[in-house]
This record gives sequence, C-alpha cells and structure tokens, in this order.
Amino acid sequence: MVSRASLIIASEVFHNLSLKNTFLIILLYMNTQYILSMTTTPMRIEHLMDNISYLSKFACQKIIINVCRRYNKMRISDYIVPKKYYKKIKYLKKIVINYTDDCGPLTKYCGGAKYMRDNKLTDHHLIIIDDDVHYTENLFQNLLKDKTKKNITTGSGFNMTLDYKYHIVKEGNTEYVEGYGGICFHYNQISDIMMDYSEYYKHICWDEYDDIVNDFLKASFLGDDYIISKTYKKRTAICS
Repeated sequence: MVSRASLIIASEVFHNLSLKNTFLIILLYMNTQYILSMTTTPMRIEHLMDNISYLSKFACQKIIINVCRRYNKMRISDYIVPKKYYKKIKYLKKIVINYTDDCGPLTKYCGGAKYMRDNKLTDHHLIIIDDDVHYTENLFQNLLKDKTKKNITTGSGFNMTLDYKYHIVKEGNTEYVEGYGGICFHYNQISDIMMDYSEYYKHICWDEYDDIVNDFLKASFLGDDYIISKTYKKRTAICS
C-alpha cells in the first residue's frame, strides 16, 4: 500500500516537473526570434499607422511594413510614404518601412523573406500578417510553439470538401492556410520557387481579359493562400 507521505512526495515532484516544463516552454519561446511582415497600400496606411504601436510591444524583433513605389493593379506609380507617418513611428524602433516590388498579396511574404536574407536573420522566424487585422501576442506564441522544422503554422486553416465547400480546421493538419490568421515560417523554409514565381506578377495586364495565361496569373496571384499552401506540404492549424 502506498503511504500518504509517498503520495505527497510524488505530488510535489510532479508539480515541480510541471513548473519546470512550463518554464522551459516559456524560455524556449523567449529565445525564439521572429519578425512580423505585412503589406499596406496608400489607401490603408493611415489606419495602419494609427494602430501600429500595439504590435511594437510584442516580443518580435522587427515589424516590416512592405510598401511599393508602384502598385500594378491600382495603377499607382512613384508612391512615397508621407513624412507624417515617419514621425508617428519615430520612437518605435522595431518598425521598418520596407520599399519592395509589388507582388500582389505575396508581397508580405516576399518582402519579409528578402529582408531576412539581406540582413542574414538565419535563426529567425517569419510571421506574415494582414495590415487590417488586430492580433494578439498569444497567437504568435502559439504559432511558434507548434512550429517544427518541416511544417508551417497558421491561426486559420481549412480543408476543401469533395463538393467544394469549406471545412474549417480548428487544430491539426490543414489543407489550406489563410494569411489573415498569420502564417509562420523559419528562415530555412524561404522558398526560392515562390520568390521566382512572384516575378510573373509584374507582367500581368490588369486590363486584358482575353488571354488565358494572363487570366490564370491574375487568378493565382489573388489567391496567395493557395500558392503558399501548395508550396509547403506540411501545414498545421493551431488553436487560436
């Protein structure tokens, strides 16, 4: 028969191990470096700048705001971020306004990936997000916690049924990832294929509707979630 004293000792050992494991998980997360990357447009940048300060309080190393001088689909050229917005982020050292090529919805991925490569952030994770969604740090913690060497993680995923209906995946393997829920990659997972494919965006004629190749490119670049999901074979939705 197990004595009460033995049970108390076992309980204390289990409690201490639980605390130790919790501490190790927290320590692992604190040592996991990541950057956030998003894209904005001349029409959305004011709202973004009014709300960006809360993200700078998170544990990320950098917040990359990708801006294009030329927006192909919107027919905007020679865009420069107004000085008033630089003044708003003057003391927010994490925020970087990154001028990059317009790759449509893939810009947040390509701009962030190129920034990581240019700055040799080889031990960092890249989390791509949207500029008009309010995020919590808990989401980013969970994206990093469930990240492995082989998978990418997302806060929102779904499977497509045989009759082409969406089936939301709350947790576990998912067929498709969704950018607005955040998607997490490691530096080593940056895809040269996707970076190369993004170059085709520059050649889309948005006023042309009779060319099948052109129509295919337009459709594919409006579906960045599809491109990412087909590029990365192991996708995990986290409970957010």
